Amino acid sequence: MGKIDHHLAFVKEQVQVQEKLAKKYDEEYRQNMHLKAARNFADLARFLEEIQNKGTAHTGYLNRGNAPQKRLFLTFEEIEEAPEELLKELNISETDKQDLLIEYIIAEQGGILSLDKIMFELYSRTKEVSKRAAITNRLYRMSGRGMIYNVPGKKGVYSTYELSEQEAKKMFGQFDEAPEEPALPTAPTAAPPPRSTTSAPSGVTPSPTEGRDRLKTKLMSGTSTSHANRT
Repeated sequence: MGKIDHHLAFVKEQVQVQEKLAKKYDEEYRQNMHLKAARNFADLARFLEEIQNKGTAHTGYLNRGNAPQKRLFLTFEEIEEAPEELLKELNISETDKQDLLIEYIIAEQGGILSLDKIMFELYSRTKEVSKRAAITNRLYRMSGRGMIYNVPGKKGVYSTYELSEQEAKKMFGQFDEAPEEPALPTAPTAAPPPRSTTSAPSGVTPSPTEGRDRLKTKLMSGTSTSHANRT
């Protein structure tokens, strides 16, 4: 990263300058001033080195998949500071640079990003307003080449690693509804007990049918007795 190298070299020089000035003066106040400035420049140098590492070799903070096809592609951080002569030999066009930048943006933001976020981040970096249809078509081509992936079930959301449908649902808090429990079988209705032909016990009111049968039997019995007495 050329610009950071230039600034880092300047800051490290300032550390040495301030340390020499601290030794030059005998006055304690001025010595402490220059030593404090040297410490501040040293802290700034460490900060610039951290940024430099993130942009070059140390890319563990980037969230990318391990698919074999993705390993065939160059990355944005690899070509960002490459000289034009090398880019020509690699046949890297401006369109390729844009594709690599989009993949880098998604990886830098955790590996999953929406179309709106991608467009916003592109504007933040390039200060150019991209047409939505153009970016959508570009993302479609990139997914067809295996540079990025469509997130299943989420329209306009892309990732740098492949997700299954179940993984995507779990990630976005969408769970399948539990299957309904089968209804328990209904027990057959028991047949009514057969009607008893015996007289109802004392204290129990007989049914209307039973009452009529008993009255009929009593009348017939009385008629037979009266006829026998006359003869």
